[in-house]
Amino acid sequence: MTSQKKQAGYAPSPSPWEQLKQEIKEAAADFGIDDIGFASADPFVSLRSILQNHRDLGYESGFEEPDLDKRVTPALPSSEPASLIAIAVAYPSKMMNPPKNEPGQYRGILARSAWGRDYHQVLRDAMAKLEAFIRERVPEAVLESMVDTGALVDRAVSQRAGIGFSGKNCCIISPKWAHGYISARW
Repeated sequence: MTSQKKQAGYAPSPSPWEQLKQEIKEAAADFGIDDIGFASADPFVSLRSILQNHRDLGYESGFEEPDLDKRVTPALPSSEPASLIAIAVAYPSKMMNPPKNEPGQYRGILARSAWGRDYHQVLRDAMAKLEAFIRERVPEAVLESMVDTGALVDRAVSQRAGIGFSGKNCCIISPKWAHGYISARW
């Protein structure tokens, strides 16, 4: 009976990758990351038809990667990624020096995403710190960070990683925060 109790309470030690994932989650806030998620690097098969439909309807902006296969298939320069890491950073909620409302003067209202530093820089800085953290632990890791710059559809990565869902405005809507991602090969 005693040996049965010991066996029932036994849990195998986490794999080195699960342990690294946990370390990354615990360190994320120190890098300015408000939320982080991990996802498989499987192709985004169902996304291809949506992208083709957008192209057929003339909805593309011209900034997208023209090759739809590259937009739905995670890739790294020298290998296939094993996983994707999506991060989120909250938009500022308080303006440092808000303009004063003066009677008779027009004053515009800016979206929170336009307050402070450009979010591309904020996310790149956070991802650079995250990359350095990963490289300390896995020197042979092949990493590539992207913020609106990669062929892959970053909204799809954020959704798969559990950061949020895609809104009608084509932005990731999170109960918490904004998005970016890193393709990784361990």
